[in-house]
Amino acid sequence: PHPARQVIVPNACYIAVGKYQEAQNDLSEAQKLDPKSSDLYLLKARMAQMQFRYDDAYGYAMEAVKLGCDKSQALPYLKKKDR
Repeated sequence: PHPARQVIVPNACYIAVGKYQEAQNDLSEAQKLDPKSSDLYLLKARMAQMQFRYDDAYGYAMEAVKLGCDKSQALPYLKKKDR
């Protein structure tokens, strides 16, 4: 498996409970191992959206799509909210 995939489940848990700094630290490390992982960009989009950073969420979701993510997975982060 890709090294970055090892952080996806724990990272999603960090995000779900609002531990954004821990999530950001994990994402940064994972992106060093697999900078072209669309899954990591989706997680970054999710975290940004949960922090009401909608422009960032949009940008991360677009990057995920560019890297091969199915657009339907990115759609929740591509919708306009206070943008």
